[in-house]
Amino acid sequence: MSGEPKTYEVEVEGGKFYVKILAADRDARSHWEGDKRIEREEIKGRVQVATDAEFKGHVAGGYVKVRGRKHATLHTVSKIPDLAAKRLGSAWHCDSTYTGGYHNDRGQRVKTEAKAYDTLRRMEREALDKFAEQNPDWERESTRLLFERKRDTAITEKRRYELAADQQDIQAAVWQKRIEDLMSE
Repeated sequence: MSGEPKTYEVEVEGGKFYVKILAADRDARSHWEGDKRIEREEIKGRVQVATDAEFKGHVAGGYVKVRGRKHATLHTVSKIPDLAAKRLGSAWHCDSTYTGGYHNDRGQRVKTEAKAYDTLRRMEREALDKFAEQNPDWERESTRLLFERKRDTAITEKRRYELAADQQDIQAAVWQKRIEDLMSE
């Protein structure tokens, strides 16, 4: 198990962003081709990007200026496979979030039709691209975090089953004792 993920600082024109590597997303699916089952696994690296090092998405913690106003960003972002990125025009996909997004200095969410929205999105993508360029092994790190989480979950589950098995051994011994007592009367 590893400690708290490292936070990376990325400077772009217009401000500073912070990026933290998260455990990757894993999509495991299977389908049938004739009588053969085909397993498919897709692993997408993930990061969190924000204008503040605490990843709260509040202007008080850090901001970038757009059109003279302070704005904060907070997103969890997945890396899109190259083929899809060419089609979509971006290598990054924002996961839906309730508390994240783009906010102005009044704490209001920036609407998608606002001019600041496109500027913030461009700055954020620039910061993510720069981060990926400066840290070429980030996806491997994200995948490692996923694998560690899966391993730790399996170990926890194993311990839970072992404890349940121990409890069943105790119950079996209690019933065995009752059988022996019954037969010795």
